Amino acid sequence: MVIFLRILMAGMLLITAGTVSAGQFADMVCVKYRLGMSDYGSNTIGGDNCEIYELRVTVTSDADAGQPGAFGIGAQLNSGAMAYWTAAGGWGAFKSGLVPPVDGYYPALPASQTYVVFHGSLASMCEMSGRQNFRVYAAHGILTAQKGKTVQDLQELTTNITADHMRRVFIQMDATARNSGKAGLVYTHDCSGIFGAY
Repeated sequence: MVIFLRILMAGMLLITAGTVSAGQFADMVCVKYRLGMSDYGSNTIGGDNCEIYELRVTVTSDADAGQPGAFGIGAQLNSGAMAYWTAAGGWGAFKSGLVPPVDGYYPALPASQTYVVFHGSLASMCEMSGRQNFRVYAAHGILTAQKGKTVQDLQELTTNITADHMRRVFIQMDATARNSGKAGLVYTHDCSGIFGAY
């Protein structure tokens, strides 16, 4: 997780930045409080009584539930550097090409999935982003029946393109289609209060 927000998913999540999809959202939750504080039970974000936070991102498939597809989560620094997140490997640097999905291809997308994409102090979150402010995005994309047929047709030809690669291309295109409402900004974090503006 050291490379957390060094670099994120350009194509899948940034094209529709600012277009918040209906169900995508994130919650910053305090999971460990400091002992001895008078407001021990408080869940106030940014208060001095919380020691450990979790950033939980929920990605929904909305009306596409049950369709074949994938979920995506990524982040972008103010500098423009990007990263993607996978449940198996945490945060990774995005360099180019297709964005890796969070947890692979689903033959039938669940209605929603929640992922813990950060666990630690606010200071450590800002250290992972190189003390820069950042934004987190979430998306889902599907493989339509028509595109699924195209994948099957291509597999019947002699080609070096795998079915998995073609599925990922079509799913990413669906997630990033203009005005699709399938990708959006779910969380922003300002590190200037901890380390000064960057």
